[in-house]
Amino acid sequence: MDKKINNCIECKSEYFTDASKMNEFCPDCAHKLYDYPRCFHKFENGRCIKCYWNGKTSEYIHEKKERITKKLKSAKMNVTLAIVILVIASIFMLFGLLSGGISYFGLFGLIVGGRYFIQAKKYKKELIEGKIR
Repeated sequence: MDKKINNCIECKSEYFTDASKMNEFCPDCAHKLYDYPRCFHKFENGRCIKCYWNGKTSEYIHEKKERITKKLKSAKMNVTLAIVILVIASIFMLFGLLSGGISYFGLFGLIVGGRYFIQAKKYKKELIEGKIR
């Protein structure tokens, strides 16, 4: 039984029509652009034996992936920065407590650093889960 083959309008790759939930997009482009189920590719001789995709991506999808990668690097840096702020604020709080008082600078750092840490972790998680594009 021969499978029907179509050309993706985004990446120009051939694909088995029954492998994609969208008529004009290969499973890979349908997944990356519209969150349709992806194909877990298994390549032999330069093509996926499940969907017949050849591994090509369009310039748009490539740029989109680059943007997400940059955002993820930034998110990781923000989490690290928040941890540094929390550590420094904790040191100030400790010195304040040891000197018999409270360090308002340390307290401020803990409040701001804690909030910043929570937001940075949430943003990073949403990027990884694909909720932010």
